[in-house]
Amino acid sequence: MSDLEFLDERHFVQGDRGCSEWALVATRADVSKLEVDGCDLFTFGRGKIQVKNSLLKNRQ
Repeated sequence: MSDLEFLDERHFVQGDRGCSEWALVATRADVSKLEVDGCDLFTFGRGKIQVKNSLLKNRQ
């Protein structure tokens, strides 16, 4: 997917937790459109990411 783009990015951090919200748009190899909303949830500790969970939802 050479035309992959991340859009509408928003990031939040509160204490040892963080959230990154985004939208992804791209064209698949079969020329169909891919549109996904996503959210990554982070837990930080010792200066590093300890846990990362990702949630995805197709827009269509």
